[in-house]
Amino acid sequence: MILNKRFLINSLLIFCIIYDISFVKFPGLTTSRIAFAFIFFKSISYYKRIRINKDFVYFLILLVFLFIASIIQYLSSMDFTQSSRILWFTLYSIITPFMLRKFFLNLEEFLNSILFVTFLQSIIAIFSFFNPIIKNRILDIIIAGGNDIEDNIYRAIAFSSTTGAALSIIQFCGVFSGLLLLKYFSDSYRKSIIIWLGILICFLSTVVVGRTGLICSIISIFYFIFSSTNIKNLAIFITLTLCISQINYDSILDKQTYQLKDFSVDYFVNWINEGYQINNNRTFDAIYSMNIPALSSETFFGTGKVFNKANNSNSSGNDSGYIQTYYSLGLIFSIFFYLGYIYFLINNTNRNFFFGYYFLILLMLIVELKEPFIFKYIISFYILNLKLLFDYSKNNNLIPNITK
Repeated sequence: MILNKRFLINSLLIFCIIYDISFVKFPGLTTSRIAFAFIFFKSISYYKRIRINKDFVYFLILLVFLFIASIIQYLSSMDFTQSSRILWFTLYSIITPFMLRKFFLNLEEFLNSILFVTFLQSIIAIFSFFNPIIKNRILDIIIAGGNDIEDNIYRAIAFSSTTGAALSIIQFCGVFSGLLLLKYFSDSYRKSIIIWLGILICFLSTVVVGRTGLICSIISIFYFIFSSTNIKNLAIFITLTLCISQINYDSILDKQTYQLKDFSVDYFVNWINEGYQINNNRTFDAIYSMNIPALSSETFFGTGKVFNKANNSNSSGNDSGYIQTYYSLGLIFSIFFYLGYIYFLINNTNRNFFFGYYFLILLMLIVELKEPFIFKYIISFYILNLKLLFDYSKNNNLIPNITK
């Protein structure tokens, strides 16, 4: 990682997009919108060099069609949420990666930027967890999403308007970027150790931010380890694991959280452990008990409703991204969207595309069962950037051990 001017500017753009910060004094002017405007106007100067493939055009046409359908649904529901989701997904998850591709020299530089910014946010998140003053100072500056974030002592925040599970997924992208760097670009012990330390800090941030990113990180690390033949990385991983396993975490939590009012170490540890249980798992139980609206002529073509403004509740009665989309956009349009999106991502790829690409898509589709993460656009933004930059790096022989 070379911290030159161009790398820092690109990292700042990534930071602004993925953390989507909304300031208290300027709530409508989010950092993601500012970054998008900068990228758009910068891209005008080299628009002739932007290569657009036919899959992009076809999927974009599908998104325009779905947006028009959602607008028609909006006229009867007066709920613009689904239309807004499609619009921002199109801008940030589909169009932005095609423009951003020219900002980075190769895949390695993009991965370094993701790991760099998530590492910085990890430090902030960990400190905000143990120090309420830092959390309050952040909340004085930015608007943070989530439920009762000011009163939730068991979740950390970062310098981000995204919180909870969505923030943990962003931090997971940092972990996964580190794993890809280890797979393709760690050519020395020193570099491998630095990357592993970055992964470790990002991983620790998911512990205090949200279990969704934590579980995805654990699964990805084990997937990487068991699919890797790199003895160097295996040796470093085993060494770090042995060192980490010797730490008395309960004692550290006791010492660092004694000043936090009403904080229970036992409750926090049980909350983390519960994430790996199938039985008596409150998250699974809550998802299982949520209502799935019956198929009718209304849900087949879409209600256009996501949030019930009358009582400020979830119109579908379900947190799942699939169910919310089915209820609001309609069964037929939802099938078009999800199948079209999957086809767009996997078409013109092969089994050896790159380590974990299909695995990452599968994770995205699984966590969509819990919340509409695809329409929160970060993981979908991340995946398409990986695809485009991997193609470019592969075609220009910028990934030396591509066959491993």
